[in-house]
Formats: sequence, structure tokens, C-alpha cells
Amino acid sequence: MKKTLIVAATLLGALTANAQQPVGKFSITPKFGFSNNYTSRDMPASFYYATFIPISEEDFLIHNSSSDITAGGFTFYNSKSKTGITFGAEAQYQFTKVFALSGGVMYTQKGATYDTKGFSTNLTDLKGNTYKYNIDEDIKLKLDYLTIPILANVYVAKGLALKAGIQPEIAINKKMQIQTSITPSDNPFITSTNSDVKNVSTFGLSIPIGISYEYHNFVADARYNLGLTNIEKEKASGAKHQNIAITIGYKIIL
Repeated sequence: MKKTLIVAATLLGALTANAQQPVGKFSITPKFGFSNNYTSRDMPASFYYATFIPISEEDFLIHNSSSDITAGGFTFYNSKSKTGITFGAEAQYQFTKVFALSGGVMYTQKGATYDTKGFSTNLTDLKGNTYKYNIDEDIKLKLDYLTIPILANVYVAKGLALKAGIQPEIAINKKMQIQTSITPSDNPFITSTNSDVKNVSTFGLSIPIGISYEYHNFVADARYNLGLTNIEKEKASGAKHQNIAITIGYKIIL
């Protein structure tokens, strides 16, 4: 029995070794993971189109001046969640066994998708022929950010930390991806666009709240980021980013 207790204590010591960095030490944790992104309310996605409708096969090939250019636009409101990746690094200083401060820089893919697959409307060319304008896939609002999480970390058990703080966010990519086609099916004209979105604010702010567990310098982290600022610059719907991120990292103690 005594030997069993000694073995158990040895194993427990091995499992908890390096589970939390020493007091007075800095660390850097590179990390990678995935995020599920959605908006606090439906945010409208608007786009305008100018479609080439061929009047003849020759016209389809050379796009000459007799072709029919039809323009219009749509707005969709039924936004859905979008999954993306997140990666970067965080630095941490351990003030006491219980309390630490951390700050980092992460690349995070955000945005939303819109339930548009299967949408179609009729268009008419100069000869009176009717075509269908189709949206073939769900529209994707692709917003990429540099996020700067600044967190207070409170260790409630060995290696287990609760955390909260503030997170400035800078949009570095604002795109809307749309795939459309024009039928009849005997000569479809397919387009795919990845256009800039101009009505998205470059700067944002959110509150991250999370929990992490450290095991042999590996850190598993789960966070919920509550957006404080509107995504849009003008004609704001009031939509804000909501984000759940799960990452795994390796802590390097300096």
C-alpha cells in the first residue's frame, strides 16, 4: 500500500510539473486554433451587379458593343455564423501564484455567411429573351482582423486560469465573396467576385472572457469575445461581432 502511494505521488508530481509558470517570470505562448463567428443581430449584406447577357454565341465570345449589360442590386439580412482560423502569440508575466497579466497579437478570421444559395431572379436582354440570375453559393462576408487581447489571468487551481480583459481589433481585410451564374443551362455565364466592403469599421473593441488549462507547458484556451463596437461605419444595423475561439499553444518560459 505504501509503495502504491509513493508511485501515485510520483505520477501526480510528473503530471503537475511545469503546469504553471513560476512567479516573477515572463513567458511567450505561440498558439493556433479555430473560431466561430457571428453577429449580435442580422447585418445587411448589399451588393450591386452588372451582368453581361450574350445576344449571340459570337457576342458571348468577344463581348462586343451589341451585348446587353444589365445592372441591379440586392440586400440580404439573414446572416449566419462563419468558422475561421486564429493564430498568433501571447506574452505573460506571473505576478503571484494566483495573478498574471498577458497581452498578445492574434490574426483572426471573422465575418458571417448569408443564406443565399438557390436565390434567383429573372433578367431580360435586348431581344426580350429571359434569363435567370442565380446566386450559386451562400454569400460570405470575409473580415480578417489583428486582435490585441490584454487579459488579467486568475489561477483558481494549479494550471487552471479564469481570464477577462479588453481587446482592440484592427480590420486588415474586408471582402465579400459571391458566386453567381446566368442561365439557361445550355450557355451559363458564371461569375465569382471577391469585392472590397467599404462600410466596415477598421477599428473595433471587444471584451474577451475565457478559461485556460496548462499541462506540461501546453495551454488549451477557450474564449468568448463580446463585441462592444458596431461593425458598420454608416447606416449601422447595430450589429456587433460575437466570437468563440478555441486554441492550443505551447508556453515558453523565459
